[in-house]
Amino acid sequence: GPAEDVMGLDWLAGQRPQEGHEERFWALFEQLEAQEAQDDAMMAEWQALGVPAWQCVGAPVVGQDAAADAWVIDRLAQNGIFGAKAQERLRDMAGFHVLELAPPSDGMPVYTHAGMYDGVDETSFRGAFLEQCEEALAPELLAAAWKRKQPAEGLAYGEALRDAARRWAQQHGCVDVLELGDPEEMLEGPAFVAHVLDAAGRWCIHWSSRGHLLDVWF
Repeated sequence: GPAEDVMGLDWLAGQRPQEGHEERFWALFEQLEAQEAQDDAMMAEWQALGVPAWQCVGAPVVGQDAAADAWVIDRLAQNGIFGAKAQERLRDMAGFHVLELAPPSDGMPVYTHAGMYDGVDETSFRGAFLEQCEEALAPELLAAAWKRKQPAEGLAYGEALRDAARRWAQQHGCVDVLELGDPEEMLEGPAFVAHVLDAAGRWCIHWSSRGHLLDVWF
């Protein structure tokens, strides 16, 4: 199956359409999906109609929120940058959303490779963790982890993952980990499996219910 051939799977919270542009957004998406070679103009139009996930987590914004500015100044100070130089860098970063300061939500998971490589931020879920949950998943549910999902598919998939987590947790006496945000200590064994699957399901539901594409990267 796909699990053997991939370096590792990340799920990305993709764009959602701007209000009033839903029909065109999804029509373009389906045309882009069907293309052999990408039409750059079509891709640019599609991206212009979308709202990226990182704008949708309530993160403070540099140049607008004092908390975001303080965070940047603190980071710069840790790197030995102070005074006028720091102020200049702060101005350059205006408009940057500080995801680290966003309120906790199912859309910002514990299981993430955020910051490990470009294109993967705090809204991403490390899909590769599902490979450690194989015994709790029907094979087709695991296989579906490698497919992009439009909102209706993402919702159904999230519900199926949560059902699998619940069944598994009931069988193994670890229902207390369901719906936990960030566990205080590293979970292992059946509790880890239950928590990963439940967190994965909640992540899918969080973004799909808000109209976002669920994208995959491996």
